[in-house]
Amino acid sequence: MPASPQIEILTPPGRGAVAVISCLGDIAILDGTASAAPLCAARDGRPFLGRPVDRITFARWGTEHPEDVVVCRVSESEFEVHCHGGRAAVARIRDELTSSGRFAEPTLRHEPPAGEWPRVWQRMLDVAWRSVTYATTLRTADLLVTLANEAWPSLLQKYPSRFSGNFAELVSDCLRWSEFGRHLIEPWKVAIAGKPNAGKSSLMNALAGFQRSIVNPLPGTTRDAVTIDIALDGWPVRLIDTAGLRASEDRLEAAGIERAKLEIEKADLIIQVCDLTDEPVDRIPNSLFVLNKLDLTQTTRWADDRDVGVSAVTGVGIELLTQRIVQRLIPESPGPRLPIPTCDEQVEFLRALRERRE
Repeated sequence: MPASPQIEILTPPGRGAVAVISCLGDIAILDGTASAAPLCAARDGRPFLGRPVDRITFARWGTEHPEDVVVCRVSESEFEVHCHGGRAAVARIRDELTSSGRFAEPTLRHEPPAGEWPRVWQRMLDVAWRSVTYATTLRTADLLVTLANEAWPSLLQKYPSRFSGNFAELVSDCLRWSEFGRHLIEPWKVAIAGKPNAGKSSLMNALAGFQRSIVNPLPGTTRDAVTIDIALDGWPVRLIDTAGLRASEDRLEAAGIERAKLEIEKADLIIQVCDLTDEPVDRIPNSLFVLNKLDLTQTTRWADDRDVGVSAVTGVGIELLTQRIVQRLIPESPGPRLPIPTCDEQVEFLRALRERRE
């Protein structure tokens, strides 16, 4: 057991269902002593001391307003407390552990430099770890953890040194990837557009893998934008099924069409769905042109190499379509340890660094 027991909050600050607090010290500390009250009580009434490693224990934290927790001894000299992920619950357990005098203050993952800006240093690390809580896929979570644990600390450690052209170049390279970084915590938006009955809703369901949009042969069924969040090759994507684009005197459908146009303007990518059994249509600029209903006809009229032929009913061409979507959204990605920004606060910080160094 170390001479100075310490704790560390393993989960980043922010929203979350469960928080994990690692405690480096003897688990008997939770049982209390003759001069100190217990911090926690196991539901089975037995003391924590003597419990085997890797055995979870359901417990109640505190005597006044007790809270359900899970305690697990992970080694002979370390245990974890799993509690509600809200800030208040974490702060309470942390404060009671440290104020009891039985644990030192939580240790920082990276020690801030002395002198000019330790507060800014810690703030940027907190922001980086907070971004991890917004990850919706394993791929983005892995990137965000690397950013918080390696890339951003590496950049911050270089800051107090003398100005250099290499550092300014590094900061500019980080800023170049700010749009990509933002999408690590906010999904890329893909609007599915086209004429009524082109198969937009069916295509959305095929990409999602289940029926999210209502499919009906009656034109104008989709009146509002219907969304679903999915992962394509590990990247978070929000599909938006929009109302069919046409002139309409129906006030409700017309409102849906206007909403569709707004979604198209804001989208990172537009998938224009065309019915192969219908007449040719004008292409929406910069859209990914999808020729649907290959199950009804094999003729891919007015197609070029950039287009994708699919059948939203049978699934033909859907795999190729997902590959094309990813290629259009993420034609390239940054190095794994480049400290790219994921939010406006990090962007402003990097801009300030660049201006100061220039």
